[in-house]
Amino acid sequence: MSKEAALAEEIANWPDRARDAWTFAQDQTREQPWRAVAVAAGAGYLLGGGLFSGLTARVLGVGLRAGLKASAVPLISAGVARWAGSYFSSGEEEVEPEEPSGSGKKGRRRQGENRSGQGGVGSPAAG
Repeated sequence: MSKEAALAEEIANWPDRARDAWTFAQDQTREQPWRAVAVAAGAGYLLGGGLFSGLTARVLGVGLRAGLKASAVPLISAGVARWAGSYFSSGEEEVEPEEPSGSGKKGRRRQGENRSGQGGVGSPAAG
């Protein structure tokens, strides 16, 4: 098929595509009318020259700052928690890993163990 024939076929299918798009738009408007109102308001604002106005700059600035704060706070807190965890567990004290909940053992040393994991005073290893 040549390029001209493909173009002719696309032009011939244009009315069907337009009809399908119109039907889709009508269905969406019936199913979600508030979305249709919001799209129409946005299109009117843009077509009315609102894209480069001071209001748009302020709204985008506030939205961008709020979005950055909302995304940065969890990232920073996770980083600080990771740093604190590595800082405080840098070999000062060995603890057992946490076991599944309900076991009652959460990072405690065994009785009679000192920080190096060896037996302490009164333990069989110390004797």
